[in-house]
Amino acid sequence: MASRHQRIMYPTAGLGKAAAVLGQKHYLAAVEKSLNFVIQYRLSFDGSIFWDSLPRGYRLRRFPLVRWLFPYEASLFFECHQTFFVNAAEQYIQAGGNKDYFSYQISALHWIFESDKRKRNLAKECPLEVPWRAMNEAGDVTISGQNFKGCYEIGSYIMALSDIMKRAKLRIGEKD
Repeated sequence: MASRHQRIMYPTAGLGKAAAVLGQKHYLAAVEKSLNFVIQYRLSFDGSIFWDSLPRGYRLRRFPLVRWLFPYEASLFFECHQTFFVNAAEQYIQAGGNKDYFSYQISALHWIFESDKRKRNLAKECPLEVPWRAMNEAGDVTISGQNFKGCYEIGSYIMALSDIMKRAKLRIGEKD
C-alpha cells in the first residue's frame, strides 16, 4: 500500500468506477482490500483518517532523516481525506460490491461535522462555508501553509455528501 492516503484512495475510487462501467466485478476484490486497509490502519476511533501510515509515536522531529522522510503534514488531519474514503467506498458499492462500509463512511463524515478534536462543525465555522482544510493534533485549524481550499477538495466534499445522502435515503426507504 502507498504511504499517503490520497495515493490509495484515488486509484481505489477509479478502480471501483472502472468495475462499474466495464462490468468487471473481479476488480472489486482489490477495491475491498484497499478499503479494509484504510479501516484497519488509517481510520481512528473518532473517524479521523491518518494521512500517512506512520504511527503517531513517530514524532522524533529532532532527527533530520525522520523530518525528511515524514513531513510535518503527516501529523495533520485533512478534511478531504475523509471524503476520499467515502467516495472510494461509494464507487465500490455502486459497482456492486457486497461489503457494507456505510458505518465507516458515516464515521469519516461525522469527523467533519462533530467528532473532530474540537467537537465543532468544520464547515459551519469556516468563512468559506466548507470545512476547514486541515487540523493538527491539538485541534488548530489555522495552520501555516494550509489556509486555502482546493477545488478538488470542494468537489470531493460535494460528491461524498451527495452520494451518502442518496444512500441514506435508500436505506430508510425514501425516493430520490
